[in-house]
Amino acid sequence: MASAEQPRSDEAHKVVVKSVPGEPNMTISLTVGGVQRHLQRPKEELLEKPLARLHANLSAPGKGKKHKGRSQQATDPSSAQPASASVAVLAGLTQPSLDASSVTNEAAWVTGHILQLGEARLPILRNPPLIAKLDVYGDAFVGIPLVPVPQLLFADEDACSWEWEVQRPPASVWTRVGGDPACSAGRGVQRTYIPTPEDVGALVRVRCTPGRRGKGGAAPTWGEAALAVAGGRVQPHPATQPGPAKVCIPPARLEATVPPRLRVVSYNILADQYAATERAKSVLFGHCPEKYLRPMHRRPLILGQLLEFQADILCLQEVDESAFRGLLEPGLRDAGYSGVYTNKLGKVAEGEAAFFRSERYELAARRDVDFRAAFLARREADGPEDAAGSMATRSPLSERYGPALAAFLEAHPSLREALQRVGTVAQLLLLRPRDPRHAPLCLVNTHLFFHNDAPHIRTLHTWAAVKEACAFLQESADLVKDCELEPTLLFCGDMNSDLNDGIPGALQLLETGQLGADYWDWEAGVDFDWHRTGKNKGNSGDEIGEEDEGEPKGGPAPLPEAAAVRPDPAACGLDLSLAWPRPLRPAGDLQAPFSNYVSGYQGLLDYVWYDPAALECVDVMPTPSAAELGSFLPSRSLPSDHLPVVFDLSFLPSRARASGSQGPRVDGGASPESPRCVSTQGPPPTSAGGVRPAALHAVRAAAAALAGGGVVALPTDTLYGLAASARDEGGVARLYAVKGRRHAKPVAIALADTRALPRYVTAAHLPPGLVGALLPGPVTLLLERRADAPLAPGLNRGTASLGVRIPDSAFVRAVARQLGGALALTSANASGQTSSVAVTEFQVRRGILGVGWGEREADMLWSGDGGGTRLRNGVEG
Repeated sequence: MASAEQPRSDEAHKVVVKSVPGEPNMTISLTVGGVQRHLQRPKEELLEKPLARLHANLSAPGKGKKHKGRSQQATDPSSAQPASASVAVLAGLTQPSLDASSVTNEAAWVTGHILQLGEARLPILRNPPLIAKLDVYGDAFVGIPLVPVPQLLFADEDACSWEWEVQRPPASVWTRVGGDPACSAGRGVQRTYIPTPEDVGALVRVRCTPGRRGKGGAAPTWGEAALAVAGGRVQPHPATQPGPAKVCIPPARLEATVPPRLRVVSYNILADQYAATERAKSVLFGHCPEKYLRPMHRRPLILGQLLEFQADILCLQEVDESAFRGLLEPGLRDAGYSGVYTNKLGKVAEGEAAFFRSERYELAARRDVDFRAAFLARREADGPEDAAGSMATRSPLSERYGPALAAFLEAHPSLREALQRVGTVAQLLLLRPRDPRHAPLCLVNTHLFFHNDAPHIRTLHTWAAVKEACAFLQESADLVKDCELEPTLLFCGDMNSDLNDGIPGALQLLETGQLGADYWDWEAGVDFDWHRTGKNKGNSGDEIGEEDEGEPKGGPAPLPEAAAVRPDPAACGLDLSLAWPRPLRPAGDLQAPFSNYVSGYQGLLDYVWYDPAALECVDVMPTPSAAELGSFLPSRSLPSDHLPVVFDLSFLPSRARASGSQGPRVDGGASPESPRCVSTQGPPPTSAGGVRPAALHAVRAAAAALAGGGVVALPTDTLYGLAASARDEGGVARLYAVKGRRHAKPVAIALADTRALPRYVTAAHLPPGLVGALLPGPVTLLLERRADAPLAPGLNRGTASLGVRIPDSAFVRAVARQLGGALALTSANASGQTSSVAVTEFQVRRGILGVGWGEREADMLWSGDGGGTRLRNGVEG
């Protein structure tokens, strides 16, 4: 909070006028009869009106207000004036008074004129540097900068003076700290102050003197100082106190980078509005004391984290606009960053913020992608772009994104409507290197829409964001044409796409450059309807309204009870091709176990994607494990429910701009004729062998092995199992051969979720709620097999019934979903022998590569043509 200082004795003997351009009134401030007066007067009013008011005040100086002390009145020239004293405005010391009956306030109250109050003459100072408000937001912690934010009038922020003082108990005096004692007039230039351990328990305040730069080398003009006291007494940094861990990164790895290295951070900082709901405080974050959910506690810790990383690029999501304006932007600007903010569409007051180190980059161009406008099917009237350069809708959807997408949305009206409801935006920044020998960056920062039934919306927004980035680069090419290297793409953000159910379409598209119409999460979005599904409570219980999206938090929502046959997966989706000429690669290769860690849900949601032809990932900053965290997020020392993901990238050599280079293409469309990206990052060959962890980042490789007819050993929720693709005749035959099992003896199938159940068996007769109550879990349902089930003819030939499992194992379900069909599943042991429940019991027969386990933790091996292999604690032997 701020408190203006009392005017100094010399400042009390002048008239201060505030006249803001464009406003109809002005404020005239002066001391009359020992009382501070503030007159709000219309600018076009005649001067005689305020002079009459001042004359009346001079005649009755104490009317309506308590008199000041006698000592102050004795120093006030106006306090001793007789009631009949004249009041006038003079054009100068030796000039006559103005004609008050014909001159307006606007013309009279200007610098250089003089107000005469009887014998006293008070110089008029119009629009001196002023501080309307001064705040130092947030709790004060050792090691985290205190950042004062002034609201200035007629002042230049870089010309202001800052003086810091502390009051350390038990002393009651204020002692100056920080700053440069050599500064003239005691004025300092240190805007921020970082409390030290010696300040614990102390109060800290700042005095800001507003200044305005002089013209033509003239001295600056100074205004009246204001004081602000930081929020509460200085506390030790939470990370130094007993309790949950903070993001611990060795100091040597946090040194500022130099080219060709580039440190990139993506971080969902948890918007205050989502931490403040009753459900958040009592359920989602019920483990966290409410005092640690306050913005006053969390925001300074976020700023401290961001400064600690010494990153070159910071991509933030769920940024409250007030947090950006009131702390993050000024705090990071003081540390050498430039930043931009983009609010989401609708009524929510949060969005994305991107910062970059100013000594390395400058902002060449910017565009905000409005995804509602991007997917609008009909032409709107042409209009100017807004101040932020938001994409104007100037062409029909078919012209922007191709006729196939337009036809697809026409055939899926629920999806088309949802795309007009969701408030997602994306920031596009073209960053020009200060050194032209380095590469420009096209930065994408976004926070994709969350709903468990809407992965197809996230896929379409990802595809459109890359396409818009390519078009943006082409349109802005002249701004970086003198750089020696081609621009490259960085795609960052909270994609709300985890690996818990398989590789989502948004990630598959980025990593392989293409997505088929039969990909699994097209079908997963079939049930999404804004009015029936989208308005239901999300995972946090927040309502997703008719016009604006909320921001649900937490674990996956329950799946609907399956009864009817699902549509053909190929009819649910659309072939997509990435507009960037190459697939992108995720920094860290998707191996982080989670970035969002709350009660009931843990998943990897936050990503940095880069072009592997231009960059490589050379360092992945460690984040705490679940054991190190000790509790769910947020906590006293970790202010968000997400962890920041921090990567050091490095530019590859020999990327010089080719003669006649056309840059990225923008024709990656939604049609069979669209050119395809060529992926260089396919899964490893199925015959390669080697131990691989049964982790979610390995799901794609496991599914690829099964799709190639392989047999894979993998951990389930009960025993260790052998699996093959249930629709692959060769894979099923091999499963029986590996198992040593007679074909007359049936095996069960494993599905990804209950949605797939009616495609394989007859389930409509089951009581409502039964399937959901039993599955996922250690239960096998024996049901009638559908004649048209997509299964290999040799699977349980001649058997009318089919055992169906949905294991309570995220890895098994994710493999089934990634495969796009059922797994044929049996226990991992020779037929007739005891089932394997520990790694020491599991032996791999000749002709199989499978999974080797440590106790309760699996390592995966692919199927292939090898000799006998024995696994001991996950090591090939």
